[in-house]
Amino acid sequence: MRPSHGFTLIELLLVIIIISVFAAMVGLSVGGTSERQRLQARERLYDELSLIRLESVDQGLLLAVKLIPETTEQAAGYQVVTLDQTAIEKQNRWPIVANIKPQTLPERMRIVIQPLQSTLMASRNDALQDSDAPKLMWFGNGEATPVRIQLMQNEQPIGEPIYVTQLGQVSDDEHGRDQPEPNP
Repeated sequence: MRPSHGFTLIELLLVIIIISVFAAMVGLSVGGTSERQRLQARERLYDELSLIRLESVDQGLLLAVKLIPETTEQAAGYQVVTLDQTAIEKQNRWPIVANIKPQTLPERMRIVIQPLQSTLMASRNDALQDSDAPKLMWFGNGEATPVRIQLMQNEQPIGEPIYVTQLGQVSDDEHGRDQPEPNP
């Protein structure tokens, strides 16, 4: 009897399975990178909002987040502004805070800010109710305009929304809890 020099069916199947496992690992690795980058952008936004809150309370200043829309020349982003009540012209009422640099978002990302309550704004200064007034403000005393913030890319939400409560807390939950309570 002469020895065979080919592969058995089991050996071929084993090689195919190993190649499939490696291909799946590469696919997950490549696909997961962009998802990780999107979630990292959300975490950076969360951390920046927390820092803006602390700066507002520490300095006792009204600080607000003004959105920068995406244009053909620049990516979308946001900058921190404050209210200048002495400004005569409307366009000069919200100057950029010099010691906090504007932040840009990754390509095709934008931030959507939705107010949660309008009662807080009614009791404040007229300048805070202008159409050009930012939707998200910390008033320097710990209070803020309660909002829901969603980071979007290609009109798809990235991660869960971020909330700012009336007491100024930045949270993953509308009521200020970092982790939503589990349902029984």
